[in-house]
Formats: sequence, C-alpha cells, structure tokens
Amino acid sequence: MENIIEHASKQVTLLIIFIVAAIIIMISLPYFLRQRKLYGTMFEFAAQGRKIIAGIACVALVGLGFYGMTPYIAPPSDEIAIILGNTQNTPAPSITGSVSDAVVATMLKHKGDDISKLAESIKVVSATKNPEVIDMDVSELKLKQIGNNTSNAKRDARLNIEAIEKKLNNLAPTNNGSNYLEAIMEARDNVGQRSNIIVIGSGLSDSGDVNFSKSNLLTNENSRKKALGAIQDKYGASYLAGYNIEFYGLGDTTAPQEPLSNIQKGIMRDFYRDVIKKLGGNVTINTESQTGLSVKTTYVVGTTDTGCGDIKLVFDDDDLKFMGDRATFIDEASAVKSLSTIKDLWVSQKDTIEHIQIDGYIAHYQTAKTLSQDRADAVKKTLVNLGITSEKITATGQGFGPYDTDAQNRSVKVNISRNNQQCMN
Repeated sequence: MENIIEHASKQVTLLIIFIVAAIIIMISLPYFLRQRKLYGTMFEFAAQGRKIIAGIACVALVGLGFYGMTPYIAPPSDEIAIILGNTQNTPAPSITGSVSDAVVATMLKHKGDDISKLAESIKVVSATKNPEVIDMDVSELKLKQIGNNTSNAKRDARLNIEAIEKKLNNLAPTNNGSNYLEAIMEARDNVGQRSNIIVIGSGLSDSGDVNFSKSNLLTNENSRKKALGAIQDKYGASYLAGYNIEFYGLGDTTAPQEPLSNIQKGIMRDFYRDVIKKLGGNVTINTESQTGLSVKTTYVVGTTDTGCGDIKLVFDDDDLKFMGDRATFIDEASAVKSLSTIKDLWVSQKDTIEHIQIDGYIAHYQTAKTLSQDRADAVKKTLVNLGITSEKITATGQGFGPYDTDAQNRSVKVNISRNNQQCMN
C-alpha cells in the first residue's frame, strides 16, 4: 500500500489514467449487467464498442495496480548523492538493486563527459556523527568514461558501480555515532536542486537533531511533534525544496540494537517522511529491506529505546566537556542537560530498571589512571542529584580508552539494564 501511495502522489499522469479507467468501468458495468435484446447493427456495434473500451480500461486498471505495487523510483538526475549508515548498529549498506539502477541512470546522463565530471556527479556521504563526503578518487577506483554507444555505456556504468561498491564495502566508520539528518544536509550542500539523495541505513541516529538514543522519539508522539517543529524552525520550510530524498532500510536494525516491531518501523518511516516534507523536499520511503550483517568496528554507539531490552548510551567529550586532567565539568548545566536523558528514563521506567553501569574513559596521554574513576564518579553523583537511587548505580574507571583519538577516548558509557515483563511475550 505504501508503494501505491508513493506512485499516486508523484506520478500525476498515471493517477489520472487510473481514475479515468475506473470511471469507464463504473459507467460500462450497468450495460453488462442489464439483460435486454439489442435491435439493429448500430446498437450491436455500440454495445461491442462499450465492451472493448471497458475491456481496455480493465486491463489498464489491473496493470497500473501491479505497477503501483512496485517500489517508486525517482527519475534519474544529473547528480546523485548516496548516504551510507556504516556504524555498528546499522546493517552494512550495499549499492545493489534499485540503488544501483539509480546510480547507473545518473552515469548514463553523462555519456561522453570527461571522467572527472562523471565522478563529480556522484557524491557519497558517510552518516557518522560528523557526516563527511567520502573521497571518490578516480585513479583509485579506475572509473571508466561513459561512451556514446548505448550497450557499451551500460556495461561501463555497471563496471563503475562494481568499483564503487568494492570501495564502500571496505569503508570503516570514522567515529562513533550516526547522524542521518545532518548527512542529508551535507549531501544537499554537495549536489544541485532536482538531485536524488538516497539514504541507506536504519535511520536510528544517536546524535544531532534527530537523536533516537538520548530521547524518547520512538516511543512518544509529543516528542516527535516537538522535534519536527524544532527542525523546521532551524532549517526553514524550503531548505530541501527541489530535492528527492529516498530511504532504504529505515528501521532495519542489527545488534546491539533491539529489533523494531512493525509498528515501530512504521513510526520511523512516518517520522522521516514528515521531516523531509517539513523542509520542502520530495520523499520516498522504499520498503525494500537492506538488512545485513552489522559493520564490524570497535566503536560503541548508543542504542535506541524500543521499550524492551538494555539501553547503551555514549556520552562523549561534546556531551560532558570535562576540564583537562580533571573530573569537573566545564559547563555543569550543559552536562546535566545531557545526562537528563537517563533521568527521563528513570522517571518513566523506574520499576523495570535493575541496574545502571557507568564506565569512565580517559585519553591516551599520561595522566593518573584514577581520573577515569573520578569522572565516572562525577557522572554518578550528577545522576543521584537528579533523583536516581544511588544503590542502582555502579561507577567504574576503565582507564585509557580503546580508540585512536583523544576526543573519542574522553567518553563515558552507560548501560541501563532493564527487566520489562511486557517484553517477555
């Protein structure tokens, strides 16, 4: 049904044909049901004509019905952007099927163009916490120029797709966390209007304006309405005007995320549809699943509260902002605001929360190992001041973090263990 609605809303001509065919059948139907004797060749000819027209209308109606059940694909654009969710809680993205066809269609619009212009027409954005355009090095990928010969052009485009997919399959995330909305904005800034922007991923951001990890967006309608208003106020009602945003795999999760129910997937899809429309863009929610194995990485990302299972939250240096070599917040009010996520969970789910584990980490420079314990204790103290029972919290200093950069290692990870009996069935 979702695919039929997408076709009807974006292809006015087909919608008109569908309506006209339906009207013809409705008008002709009484003639087939009415039993009466026909007199004269003229009447017989008219009756036969009505049958032929009605028959054609029936075939058109059935054909359009089957066509409408297939996923809607936006017309090819001169430029295309692909957004990849390639963090640990997201199914590994793949440039296959309809996505591959869309990229090929864009390549074929550049027959005879210089190879650098061809490469420039395809942008790939990594939807990590700080989204960035991935360098598509022409010499590394060995992209082929698209010639004017139709059969050779299609072959060369397919070879280019294989080269691009090989690079992306070996792509490691550059930091923890994901931010799909900002990735869409990054793509928008790198392709022109009327371009197609394809988003491959679960959509479960754990940072930025659409943060499913540190808010109750998935489980609270009022929170979603508030977020929609804030996003439109921030970007404006025409920020994505002229852009076609197509989503694949929304709500498809892998470990450590809890699987979303069909109802929750529907909430995800409706929310992103509303976000894009609020910003003036065209949106297609493709129900074709992109679920695969999760990307293998050492990064730990925040999980989304589905109402069941444990919740893993990550508070990095941007969230807490500890003073250098100290367990004191630079901006205590800001830190308290970040940690209020846990307070909100406590208030709404106190009876199901069994334990809160806080793990503190420090950067890879020489400092007292006790600093990680002190920072974990500082977070625990803040949570207790927010009203959470001290006996439910354990704070542990884990020493140096496992990552490559200081910014990533200055983090506090919180695991909230729950025992929700309603999720046992």
